[in-house]
This record gives sequence, C-alpha cells and structure tokens, in this order.
Amino acid sequence: MAGFAVEDVMFKLANQSLPQGTILTIVGFSGALVLAIAATIRRENVFSRDFFHPFVILRNVTEMIGTACFVMAITTVPLTLASAVAQALPLAVMAGAAIFLGEKVGWRRWAAVGVGFIGVMVIVRPGLEGFNVSTLWAVAAVMAMAVRDVITRRVPDHIASLPVASWGFMFAGFAGLVIAAAQGELPVPQGMQWLPVMTSMTAGIGAYVALIISSRIGEISAVIPFRYTRLLFAMILGALVFGERPDTWTLVGSALIVGSGLYAIYRERKRVREARS
Repeated sequence: MAGFAVEDVMFKLANQSLPQGTILTIVGFSGALVLAIAATIRRENVFSRDFFHPFVILRNVTEMIGTACFVMAITTVPLTLASAVAQALPLAVMAGAAIFLGEKVGWRRWAAVGVGFIGVMVIVRPGLEGFNVSTLWAVAAVMAMAVRDVITRRVPDHIASLPVASWGFMFAGFAGLVIAAAQGELPVPQGMQWLPVMTSMTAGIGAYVALIISSRIGEISAVIPFRYTRLLFAMILGALVFGERPDTWTLVGSALIVGSGLYAIYRERKRVREARS
C-alpha cells in the first residue's frame, strides 16, 4: 500500500510539468511491457486468445475508465481527499458482488455499505460549501473499479494473473492517449521530468506484484485490511510533499469509510468461521 501511495505522489509531482495524458500513457504502456516480460519468463502467454474473452474485454474497459478517472482525481484535488474516497472500493465491490453475482450479504454488512456511502458523502459534500466538483472524479473511479473487480471474479481461472495485469496496464496506456487527445498535447518528457514518471511506474508495478504475492501466500481476509493503510500513507506523504492538511469533514468521512469497511471484513470472517464449524 505504501507503493501505491508513492505511485500517486510521483504522478501528482510529474503533473506539475507534464499533462496527465502523457504521464499515464508512459506509465501504462511501460508497465504493460514490464509485466508482459515477467509473464513470458513464467511461461504465461500474453498473446493468447484469452485477451478476447468477453469478461477480459469488459475488465480492461472498466480498468481504462477507472484509471482515467482516478488520475484526474489525484491531479485536481488533494491527494488525501482522493485517496479517502477510494477507500470505499471494497464496500462497493461487496455490494456489486451481492447484486450481480448473487453472493450472500447479511443486513449488517449492507448497513456497513450504507455507512461507507455516508462517509463518501461527508467527504464530497455535494451542494454544500467546500464542495469541489473534481472530487466526483474519485467517485466515478470507485464505481468503475468496483465493476472491474466484480468482473474479474468472472474471468476464467485458467487465465493467469500476470497477463491480465499486463493487459490492464496496456488499457491504462490507452486511457492516457484518450486524455492526451482531449488535452490536445502529448509532449515527450525532458531530462529530470522522467524521474517522477518512471518512479511512479516502478512503485505501481512493485506494489501490484506485492499485492498479488501476498494474496496468494496469505488468506485474503488477512490481506484486505492492510489496503486501508494506503490512506494513512497518502495522508503522511500528502502532508510532507504537498503540505496538505485534511479538514475535519474529510477525517470524519474517512473514519466512517474505513470503520465500516473493517466491520464488513470482520462480519465476513465470522460468517466463514461459522460455516466451517
């Protein structure tokens, strides 16, 4: 999670001298290449017909939309604020899995989803003083990424993780090209401009691979709570690098989102234990 926070910080720093489209194009396609090489080393076929599987295509499209929206969020609003809204993703995925995949979710976890949604509203404050319309980029990112994660559960098991990750990064690169086309520019970084761009890519890939490894060697229920540490790292780095000071409403909303998310995880663990006994 520290790696993801560093990725966001470096992206935001790079955006001080480069447009979002350029940065995302480089990070996306470079990351896709690195992951494709890693997949090839593991003898996992990146150039497989599985790329055209309907669920893989849908996953890639939602990856593209979600990444584009989150990039716009972290570069137009304080990093802490965008990261706080993003913490609602696990709750959104749980709700989506219940609605579209038929997964059983009790009333307590539905209540947690409701509390998390209230937390998002507290942070965004639509229609009130302090409302920043750019915050809606973060909300849109959560919605798109939730759909992506729900679709990912329908991707056939025989399709390996690294090719899927490589394809996701590639579509993030396509998102960068779309943003660049809208901005009307795609400048090539010069000199030290490359440093934050490549650092963002390296941190993002490292964090992604670490998350995959931890998910495979440990129980998912033990790994997921650590996702919320991304907000802590974002707050620390946002304060140190950009001088950000989250206001009271952002802190209250963050507490509601994280608290409800952790409670939902607790209820899921309890349900699994009861099912096994």
